[in-house]
Amino acid sequence: MDNYRILMVDDDNDILWVCQKVLSEEGFSVDIANDSEEAIRKARLNHYHIFILDYMMPKLRGDELAKQILTINKHAVFIFLTGYYDFSAISKDLDLLTHLILLKPINDIELIHAVRENIEYLNYISGINGYHKQVVPDLQSQISE
Repeated sequence: MDNYRILMVDDDNDILWVCQKVLSEEGFSVDIANDSEEAIRKARLNHYHIFILDYMMPKLRGDELAKQILTINKHAVFIFLTGYYDFSAISKDLDLLTHLILLKPINDIELIHAVRENIEYLNYISGINGYHKQVVPDLQSQISE
């Protein structure tokens, strides 16, 4: 769908399998990784637009992984998955890294909606960037004439 690629990272293989199946049936291109090291390897080899990250994983928490991913892909957007019912406990760690936080167990409809919201955001941002790339140089050339 819209040629956007998704990487989903969770240490629970059942969650990965179910979410990949749900999103693939909706037409999304989804790769999976079950730890942060595999996720970083895949992020270096492939261009992903959306990252769905479990917040609590061995080795690196989701927010720590997101910060590393941003050094590879500064335009990445994130959806975090958590079993914590108190979002305020993790929101300070997530800072401005996230667009959405989904509570486990994951509802298929909420997951699909979250991905679509992020695609809308990416389309909006790319439209703004395209506008600036086209209009700003045109204005600068008119000013210098």
